[in-house]
Amino acid sequence: EKGVGEYKVLPTDDFDFGLNKEENHAEEGADSNIKWLEQVYEHWAFSTFMNLLIVGNSVVMGLETDLPTWDIWDPLERAFLLVFVIELLMKIQVQGLQVFYV
Repeated sequence: EKGVGEYKVLPTDDFDFGLNKEENHAEEGADSNIKWLEQVYEHWAFSTFMNLLIVGNSVVMGLETDLPTWDIWDPLERAFLLVFVIELLMKIQVQGLQVFYV
């Protein structure tokens, strides 16, 4: 921040005048939700579950090539896809989009 004379100029975003108390409570709730999501995402059990899901998906793809007539493959693939998309959205929420540009 640059000083003007004797006074320091601060961005107005840094000030909370207490005018938006509802927004502040909503932000606090959102922050706690993100912290909770981060704890879940970074927990060893979640990582293990996702790794097992990747192995399970690989096994299913292998079996699908040998047994293509089974009707269970399509719903099973959609279930894997749903969980992988949820994991991707969690990663974006916790780590941000910059993770994909590094």
